[in-house]
Amino acid sequence: MTATDLIEVILKVTKNNYSHLFGESDLKRYVNSSISFIEKDKEFKSLISSTEKDVALKLEKLSKELSELKKDFEYFSKLEQKEYKNPMDTIAYLILKYKNKILANDQNQIDVNTFLGYDFFINGIDYYELIRKLEYNIESIEEETSRKKVFYNKKTNFEKLKIILRVLSMLSMLNKENDKSKIKKVILLNKITAGMNDAFKYNRRAHKTDLFDTLYGYDNLKRVKSMDDENGLKALEEITDSNGVFKDFTNDEIARLLYSFFVLYGNAKEIISNTDDFAFKDISEIADVIKRRTIDGIDASKTIDDIASGKIKMHFNEQTSKHI
Repeated sequence: MTATDLIEVILKVTKNNYSHLFGESDLKRYVNSSISFIEKDKEFKSLISSTEKDVALKLEKLSKELSELKKDFEYFSKLEQKEYKNPMDTIAYLILKYKNKILANDQNQIDVNTFLGYDFFINGIDYYELIRKLEYNIESIEEETSRKKVFYNKKTNFEKLKIILRVLSMLSMLNKENDKSKIKKVILLNKITAGMNDAFKYNRRAHKTDLFDTLYGYDNLKRVKSMDDENGLKALEEITDSNGVFKDFTNDEIARLLYSFFVLYGNAKEIISNTDDFAFKDISEIADVIKRRTIDGIDASKTIDDIASGKIKMHFNEQTSKHI
């Protein structure tokens, strides 16, 4: 399932629940236009390569219909006092603006799960707060990036929504064993990692990030086409594995360790696995070093910094099946 497929499902459920969600507001016109545009655009793209005469006539009709729908999005953007870019960007803006009703409403979540046949939305998660925080992190990270890099393209609403849906999809896949403690840990780690920049604000190499941006890069996540592809989920699985290489680290230590290796010193390759079986090498020994040095009065943050910077030389072996 692509991001656009998932957006279509969410919009169709929203249309079915519209009166409950929005009452008699005029927004229904744009929800309907959004669904129609996605359906017609999908059909147009599926027929575009055909040279048959009847298909050419169908394409001409679809083209006119899509052009008429674009006028709806242009008008909606004008009402919202937003620059119009394209239909999908406007659709994404609508969904994100009304995320409390479209993405965080209990009935909508239940109906989306029923439509998909699995729990995309996980019971007990505050999706409004989670999505709001992800939006903030994305915007905060890109604002700082824009100050530090000459060439920078600001993410569109559609790109932001694709990133958010990919993150939610990853959490959904992580929850397949019905272990909500893993989801809660990921959300907590995301919050802690987002605050790491403040802890190192005087370090010239420090910059804003969060767990998902650190591990995957938001530019990579926005390009992900499949929402149900488990490739790349290994990092989150290993970080939350109660029997894995991170089991003896505190949440603060995990966030600091990742931030130090990935951001401050750019030494991620030292701890990233070179195999297809694991995301990380066996870094469990770092926890042992932290414990030994703590006894000598050396803070865990100092030990992590010394290891990540290379002041303390360590060699990490690849993980084996003992950690599965």
